[in-house]
Amino acid sequence: MASLQTNDLTIGYKDRVIASGLDITLFPGKVTAMLGENGAGKSTLIKTLTGEIKPLGGSIEICGKPLESYTPASLAKTIAIVTTGDIQAGGLRVKELVGLGRQPHTGFFGRLSAFDKRIVEEAMQSVGISHKADSYVATLSDGERQKALIARAIAQQTPLILLDEPFSFLDVASRVEILSLLIGSARENGTTILFSSHDVAQALRMADDILLFTPESGVTQASPLQLISSGRIKDLFPDRDVIFDSTQNDFVSTLSYPHKI
Repeated sequence: MASLQTNDLTIGYKDRVIASGLDITLFPGKVTAMLGENGAGKSTLIKTLTGEIKPLGGSIEICGKPLESYTPASLAKTIAIVTTGDIQAGGLRVKELVGLGRQPHTGFFGRLSAFDKRIVEEAMQSVGISHKADSYVATLSDGERQKALIARAIAQQTPLILLDEPFSFLDVASRVEILSLLIGSARENGTTILFSSHDVAQALRMADDILLFTPESGVTQASPLQLISSGRIKDLFPDRDVIFDSTQNDFVSTLSYPHKI
């Protein structure tokens, strides 16, 4: 059974349609990357899939059930979300922020059991933020804060994790390490991962599937190999001074510059 499925989905706002006719299927154990220019609709899609924005048309099923049938509590046990937006958690310590990921499982009072605390510690270790466990979130760098938010999502232990530009503030090594961690979680635990990114090369190398947002063709779901071999990946940045270089699996400038080392 698919973890997430949309049928003829239209996303956008009352005064503007962003994308329509979206038929998306995400399966357990798979990692899907969303690629598209700024404003293409990646964030809008994530907000729609999580119920933050109502779809303008079509349907969304999460683990075989209509999205609208979920209560906020049951949805929190099903989908974990990571965004790059500001969080009002500066007064919390890192371990407390990550501990919020256990809230859907801890009941009304939110007290962490020994089991919950172990999950929180393991989540912090997995993203390399344990050494900041007692630090206040307000004192973290952007990259450290992003790692803490990803740890919170991991601690939530949901079948789906949706991440909106999760690697924006991370250096290259951290991006690779955390994406490898998410891939490992998908394979070992059957987690479904969907993330948006502007790192084309990394997405093509590491994701199982790509959701490609293009001005001309709308949204296409295909494997990286299918997008490259068909040439569809070249439609990602039309009318820009870049071309897709298949030897690097990335976009490069059409302008020629001398390089000195």
